Amino acid sequence: MCSVILRRRGPASMLKTKAIASALGQQCDEECTSALFFTTAGALLASPDSDVKLARTNAALAASMWACYEGREWVAVECEQGVLVVRSAAADMLVAVLGKQVAALLPRAQALAEFFARELSMEE
Repeated sequence: MCSVILRRRGPASMLKTKAIASALGQQCDEECTSALFFTTAGALLASPDSDVKLARTNAALAASMWACYEGREWVAVECEQGVLVVRSAAADMLVAVLGKQVAALLPRAQALAEFFARELSMEE
C-alpha cells in the first residue's frame, strides 16, 4: 500500500493514500468537480482528477493566491473551470475544491480541511 509522507518540523506524518483519495473523492459531484490536497508551495500531493496536469496547474495557482491573501479563512479564485476555493488544512498544507458556486464549495473545503487537520494531528 502506498502512503504520502509529510515532513514538517519534528517527526514525519504519514497519511494513507486510500484515505486521501476517499476524502477527496467524496466531495466531488455535480456541484464540486475537483478536489486537491497540496503544499503551500504549490506541490500537488493528491487529487481524484484524471487530468493530473490540470490538477497541478490548479494547485500551483491556488497556492500562489493563498500566499497573496495569507491570514484569511479562505480564498476563492475564479478560473476557466469555475471557482477554486482554498483553505488551510494543516501547517504548510492546503485543500481546494473546484466548482461553480462559492456557497456550495465552502462547506466541502471546510470538511476536507478538518479531515486533514484531524488525520495529521493523530499521526504526531
